[in-house]
Amino acid sequence: MSEPILEAIDYQTGNIAWKHVYPSGGFGNAFPGILTTSGKLLFTGDPSANLIAYNPADGKQLWHLHLNSMVSNGPSTFLLNGRQYLIVGAGDTLWAFKLAGK
Repeated sequence: MSEPILEAIDYQTGNIAWKHVYPSGGFGNAFPGILTTSGKLLFTGDPSANLIAYNPADGKQLWHLHLNSMVSNGPSTFLLNGRQYLIVGAGDTLWAFKLAGK
């Protein structure tokens, strides 16, 4: 079994722009979803139960938070009263975060 990899592919060339290799077997049979935003953020989880924000252009990790278990769905965002929120499920918990405004 090969190691799970998060890869970004340049849509113009088909070349791999960057990648993160995760420990083999770390996810089991379930992989977390991925969310990219127009604000140049990519959110996903890792096998160590972290929610991670990456810069989708270069793959640099911008932020992470250790949750109670692995991310179990694709993160989502929504607007409420002019503020953007991020929600993500991890195990039996739904986490919500208010994203910083401009």
